[in-house]
Amino acid sequence: MPKRDHPLTAAGRCRIDALGKSGCTQAAIARAPGRHPATISRALSRDKGRKGDRRRQARTRAATRRCRASSVPRKPTPAVRTRIRDDRGRGRSPEQICGRATHEKRPMAGRPA
Repeated sequence: MPKRDHPLTAAGRCRIDALGKSGCTQAAIARAPGRHPATISRALSRDKGRKGDRRRQARTRAATRRCRASSVPRKPTPAVRTRIRDDRGRGRSPEQICGRATHEKRPMAGRPA
């Protein structure tokens, strides 16, 4: 399978929908656009509405996921870095630090100041 890093397009989703309705297997659907079968499986399972596949709904959900993923801060702030450094100095493991932060509902990443 060729590697594709870009997301499914509206035309690609339409093609997946048409091939699925014609009775093709997920492997056959994946071969047509050169995608991995897992990509097709995820697209079919998460973009399905109550009445089956919904292309417009799938597009909206994909845009929402993309927006949410890009807006999540991934780098720890200086305050978080200091807290982690202090906890490491007390002999806590990264798992303990993360678990404690989750328990106390403290963020492990945030927007840089």
